Amino acid sequence: MATFTTIAAGTDWGVLSILNQFVTAYNEHMFAAKAPGWVGVDDFVAGDDIQRAEFWGGMQGHIEAITPEFVNHTTSAGAFDGLSAIPMWTWSDLKTSLSMDSGGWTRKFPLELDALTDATYTATGAPAIADGHKARCHADGLIYERVSGAWEESSMPTTVGTAYGTMEVGDYIGEWIFNEIQAAFDALRWTKYRLFSYDAETEAWDASSYRDNCADAYSDLNTAYTAATSGTAMGYRIDREKLYADSIYSFSVAVSHAPYRATVIDAIPDLGLAYDWEAYLLPTHDPGTTFIDLEGLGFAEDQLKSFDTGSAAAGATTFTTDQIGSATKPANPLSMAPALDCSDPDEHSVCTVDVYGVVKWTWSYTL
Repeated sequence: MATFTTIAAGTDWGVLSILNQFVTAYNEHMFAAKAPGWVGVDDFVAGDDIQRAEFWGGMQGHIEAITPEFVNHTTSAGAFDGLSAIPMWTWSDLKTSLSMDSGGWTRKFPLELDALTDATYTATGAPAIADGHKARCHADGLIYERVSGAWEESSMPTTVGTAYGTMEVGDYIGEWIFNEIQAAFDALRWTKYRLFSYDAETEAWDASSYRDNCADAYSDLNTAYTAATSGTAMGYRIDREKLYADSIYSFSVAVSHAPYRATVIDAIPDLGLAYDWEAYLLPTHDPGTTFIDLEGLGFAEDQLKSFDTGSAAAGATTFTTDQIGSATKPANPLSMAPALDCSDPDEHSVCTVDVYGVVKWTWSYTL
């Protein structure tokens, strides 16, 4: 990790090594945000047009577009327990955080008119015509100054206009553009990925060949579970067939996507960068059923719960801990749900837990 070169008035920002810091940050953030269709941009080389508004304005526009893909780490310093969702940046919030104008990126440009009879300047968002302004007229290429409500021929320099939005053709390029882009890249540090989900299910049903009391059904279940082995990388499942006996009722606990055998749903992109991570669980349940605090982790329904933290080496697209990716299964599956009512053969409850990973990227360049 390195520090962005500070660009102030008079800094020779045209040096390729400085320009390519922006290219690197641009690519890293776009790939981390999984921007659709993004294939990257090449480094600047000698002879390139380094002032193209299409490039810098395009970068600004893309930053606005990917901002909602990044976690607003200023909301609660990375501890998201109790929130209904991991807080994400909005472009409005980011502008406020960076003390930018509500209109967005700072633009500066020379005041120009197509003709002296025009009522407005040519640049988008330009200020209203006023006495004291100097502007170039496209019709004859001369500089005019506004005096007492009329244009009089004058000399350089033209008045610099200020507006807000992405850079446009004809705008000046300078430290204000670079400083705001650097600040935005620096603020967009963490991304969120839905890593995997799992279900825990309890069910009672009526059948002619199942145990006729809860205690025997529990015993059968525990015996079968203890003997069970990992069926697939998605976790453990106890099927009904393992619980057959002469009975009326039986119980089943099925863990179809267990945290003990993680399967990545939304893979972390390989940026060749190391990162820290935090994992959060978000539990929900079927409408109309009673919420179950899976694994006794102190859940509240539809609220995030901090699960685990760690670090990953450069290029890792997933992470493994004692809790995620382990082959260990719960000692007692019945601890995952309360006892069911044996008198109700239709009783059924399912809880689903989505696991979100917050990835804290170690960018190549920061402020």
